[in-house]
Amino acid sequence: GAEKEMNEFKALSTGTGQVLIPQSLSAEILAKVINKSLIYRSNVPIVDMPSGNLTIAKVLNNPTYGFKEELAPATPQDATFEGVTLKGKMVYGLMQVSLEVLHSAANLSSVLMQAMSDSVADAVDKAMLFGVGTTDIKGIFNYDTINTVAATAIDYKSFVNAVGKVRAL
Repeated sequence: GAEKEMNEFKALSTGTGQVLIPQSLSAEILAKVINKSLIYRSNVPIVDMPSGNLTIAKVLNNPTYGFKEELAPATPQDATFEGVTLKGKMVYGLMQVSLEVLHSAANLSSVLMQAMSDSVADAVDKAMLFGVGTTDIKGIFNYDTINTVAATAIDYKSFVNAVGKVRAL
């Protein structure tokens, strides 16, 4: 007897049996993911990738700048670049909700939204940091080129040294 709901479901279904999430709903979940994720809260940039893959530029060598006397000739300095290909990845989940909860929980929509966004944020953080839960994302802690700083104390000097090492990349 749920004809309206069945029509709504059919409207969101694809020919392969998958369900499309309305854009406004996925945007709301994504906003919550960004607020929870350690990666995104650390100001990692979010890049729009309309085709799923995107090539961006990476600086290999910065130009060398210095000081000169007024009116003295300046020597141009070149930077070198390389392309880095970003490849879109899919985070997915499937959960069941009992009929009893659907009928009795007044706040079900907000609770489900929070549960989904928390789970996506956790999956993204684990993959991007440690490569956990995926076979094609290495995780930044698994790269031997990540700079490290040994610290005997947690103080301002150790923190500044660590930030300098990260920026040296």
